[in-house]
Amino acid sequence: MEQGIDSHKPLEYINNIWSANYLKLKRKRGKTVKSRIQEIDSGIFCIKIPQPFYPDTNVFLLEGKELTLIDAGFASQETVTTLSVSLKYLGYSLPDLSTIIYTHPHVDHVGGGVFINREVKVKNIGYRGQPSGEEEDFESFTANARKGVLKDGMDILKDNLPRIKKEDLFNYIENYFLPVGKVERIVDVRDRETLDLGGIKIMVVHTPGHSSYHICLYEPIRKILFSGDLLIGRLSPLLNVRDFLKSLARIRQYEIRLILPGHGPVRKWPEKVIVRAEQTVQRYEQKILGALDGGRHTVMDIVGKLYSRAPENIVEYLAQAGMVMSFLRMFTHEGRISCREVDEKLFYELN
Repeated sequence: MEQGIDSHKPLEYINNIWSANYLKLKRKRGKTVKSRIQEIDSGIFCIKIPQPFYPDTNVFLLEGKELTLIDAGFASQETVTTLSVSLKYLGYSLPDLSTIIYTHPHVDHVGGGVFINREVKVKNIGYRGQPSGEEEDFESFTANARKGVLKDGMDILKDNLPRIKKEDLFNYIENYFLPVGKVERIVDVRDRETLDLGGIKIMVVHTPGHSSYHICLYEPIRKILFSGDLLIGRLSPLLNVRDFLKSLARIRQYEIRLILPGHGPVRKWPEKVIVRAEQTVQRYEQKILGALDGGRHTVMDIVGKLYSRAPENIVEYLAQAGMVMSFLRMFTHEGRISCREVDEKLFYELN
């Protein structure tokens, strides 16, 4: 049974990996070069790039007539160092890179591209089929993320959580959403466009849900799906729940042998992974609506009903609250619940 999406485990099990990695950060950074590299298939390597607070980001190296990266890791110089040492182990160097394709514009996937582009000239590819500019101007995206996380965090901190302080929230924002600049000259790709990466052909599949700009990349010869954060073995934070379910339906159109996710291990049973993701969404939907029964509730009231214990650190706190808020946004948009501010606190109730 694959961990994290088992529909029979308690909801807190799905998110506990966040706090576990938060506590093991120093040990995680001590991995040897060899342990950070995994050969997935002929000419496809996974390189694990460390980041603060969260699990390593999987960066995939494709060996065609040219070298291509799928995603670039966290926004830090350590990403360049880890990548350079890993490439050297494989017989390459950083200047050998030709192209970077970004699955979505989050700090742990695009951020490393800012630093890589300072070292070498590469072709940057990403999806901007929605309102243009977000992925191209990573600097603005980071600034907006800082504001958004601060607002949501401060709203929920009004519930006076005993183990979480404002300083924890500020430390997280300052050390994760770093104002490092932007990736220049990102080439736009279209949904269902086929890219020729030095003889390796992959298809772009627009898969919003985790991000409006999210794409998966499908390699039809070996039936491999590079899934970014759409499917990572557990339910990732969602920007739009309904879009996420539609994206799962989209990737079912393709015959998939392996899922190569943005975090965690390779997934060898694609249909099971997809079904469990759908089941987990259904469980969240049912449990959150059930928690809203009988009056008005804050986000942390609902979190308290869904999870058996209170969050112990800022990462676990944001993971739990963020997941609940994803569904509350959907329910509000669909007219199933209402949100009201009372005494500077936000309350949700069924309509």
